[in-house]
Formats: sequence, structure tokens, C-alpha cells
Amino acid sequence: MNGNSGPGQKHNGKMGKTRLFLGLACLALAGWISLPVFVGDINAGILLFTPCLLILALALYFDRLNVLVFHRSRKVARIMITLMSVALVLVTGSLAVLAYGGFRQTRESSVLIVLGCQVRGSEPSLMLAKRIRVAADYAKEHPDVRIIATGGKGAREDISEAQCIRDELIRQGIDPARIYLEDRSVNTLQNMQYSAEIMKSENLGTDAIIVTSRYHQYRAALHARKVGLATSPLSSSTALYLAPSYWLREVLALWRAWLLGY
Repeated sequence: MNGNSGPGQKHNGKMGKTRLFLGLACLALAGWISLPVFVGDINAGILLFTPCLLILALALYFDRLNVLVFHRSRKVARIMITLMSVALVLVTGSLAVLAYGGFRQTRESSVLIVLGCQVRGSEPSLMLAKRIRVAADYAKEHPDVRIIATGGKGAREDISEAQCIRDELIRQGIDPARIYLEDRSVNTLQNMQYSAEIMKSENLGTDAIIVTSRYHQYRAALHARKVGLATSPLSSSTALYLAPSYWLREVLALWRAWLLGY
């Protein structure tokens, strides 16, 4: 009995076992990417990559679907394999670029720009709380540093992200006189534009440290350069269950920045 005998039959042979392993790996990765859904967090990384991985897992596991997708036509098979290979190279390359941006060395500066993230009511989300903690720790070690809290008010947010950052920094012992509020922005490019305006009006120079999640650092620096800022990263960690979906979401955001400029 060969490896293409039917969806309900056992996968035999080396090829069948490889397909089974790859299918289970795709299924496991799809499940990992989807974990934020269980805490009410849905993003573009989940919406795009989870269905693709599920379809690939099914095509690898079920023989009839595998035949339909890969073996019905050699031309179709070549197209499918080419598209998947290109997608894999693009995603892997983009992830490497994002990782490079997050692991650059932090240079000392007199200004921290803390990038906003989701606020739940008036409380910071886990991602935002991590950014605030990193900023507060740095500010305590560098008492002369000034902080720009960024981010407008989004849907289901009772206060702006900037206000939430400011409130939490004060709660953690940071003097409010050191904090500037940038609460108009709705995306990363505007974070940088409006922060640059504050730095200019307050004579804070053009050098800053960007405080955000590691996956976000490259795109933040990309937009900072557009508005004339020289920056280095100070990165917060990302919870393990959130990491895959947010790194993949950032891949899509990076492509948009490269293609559309924002």
C-alpha cells in the first residue's frame, strides 16, 4: 500500500512519515500563533498566517487533499512549491531584519521615547506594561533623562496610550516633570513625527532611545530616521504565548512600511 492511498489510511514509508511530521509541525505552529485569541487579542499575524498553516497541515496530512494540491498537475505543484518557497524566504528574511533592529546596542541619550501599545480600559496591556517597566528602570538609573510617552486613544480605550504610560511611570516613582505627552498619534510613523516636534520645541536635540518591544524596534528606527532622529533601541520582552503572532504581524507591518511608507 503506497503513501497516497487515502485520507483515512496510515502514512507508510519515509515520505509519508515526513509529511506527517511536517503536517503536525504546521498544526502546532498554527496553534501557538493563535494562543492570543484566548485572551481576546486578535491581530493580523493570526488572521493571515494561521489559516495558511492550517491549510498546509491538512494538505500534508490528508492524502486526497495532498494529491489535489500537489500531484493533480505538475504545473500546479511547481507553482505551489514556488509560492511557498518565496513566502518562506520573504518571511524568514524579514524576521532576521526585525531581529537585527531589536538587538542593536543601546546608546546613552537624554531622551526616551516610549511607544504606546494597547490599553485595556485605563490599564496597560501586558505588552505595554513591559515597555513601561523598562523605561522606568532606565529613568531611575539616569535621573537627567526626559521621557516622551506616545500613543493616541484607540477603540475600547478609556484613556490615551500616552496618558496610560505617564500614569504608570508616575506610579513607579518617576517625576511627572520629566514626562512629555504625545497623545495624537495613531501609528508608529506619527509616534516619531510628533515626538520629534516635542524634542525640537523643548530643545532636546535629535538623539533618542526608543523603548518598545524587540520585534518593533527596526520599524520604529526606520520611521525615526525619516523625521531626522538618531535612535538606538531599549527593548522590552514579549510573553512567549504572544511572540509568534506579534513577530509575524510585524512582518506585515514592515512590508507595508517598505511599500507604502508608513
